[in-house]
Amino acid sequence: MEFKEIKTGQFFTIDETPTYPKLKTEYGYIDFRDEIKKEITELDFGVRVMDDSEVIDNIKRFGIDTQEKLETVKKELLEK
Repeated sequence: MEFKEIKTGQFFTIDETPTYPKLKTEYGYIDFRDEIKKEITELDFGVRVMDDSEVIDNIKRFGIDTQEKLETVKKELLEK
């Protein structure tokens, strides 16, 4: 899959590292764990969309263990 195929608001993984989910934004993406913004339009790495349950499984140690909490964090990140 190519980066441009991912929709804004979807989580994805780069080079199959799901413990470091990324959130697609209008300008690129935000790294979920450290909230670093990357302004890009293309990636030279393999990407894969992650569904919300997979994201929750990989980040629940940060206290995000429900769909509602994930949606709240997603909204906050997209507003940055």
